[in-house]
Amino acid sequence: MDVKRLAIVESSTKSTYRANIYYSVTNSSDNFIAYFEIDIFAYDGKGNLLGKCFLANGSNLKVGDTIKKDSPCFNIKASNIAKWDTQLKTVHVIQEKITYEVTDHFSVNLK
Repeated sequence: MDVKRLAIVESSTKSTYRANIYYSVTNSSDNFIAYFEIDIFAYDGKGNLLGKCFLANGSNLKVGDTIKKDSPCFNIKASNIAKWDTQLKTVHVIQEKITYEVTDHFSVNLK
């Protein structure tokens, strides 16, 4: 799976900080992805963890398909995020009408 960084946008209110991270996910495998989950972590300019953002997930991703997603990062200002990273949580594929959990056989390429 390829994850491409698109933007980080401030979505704060008077009482709460919230950054939204926008990205695209492409199924670069040879399998139909029935479901996936990715954790997103935000870091400051010194490499310190600011927090874990809302879980990213998606479903029904055909081979070669791309979907655009966003994940809110509560209590984090967008201007404080210098870097963000991903960790694959779970992937399920369908082969011959059977769903398999194949997380150990997948990786995320962050671009």
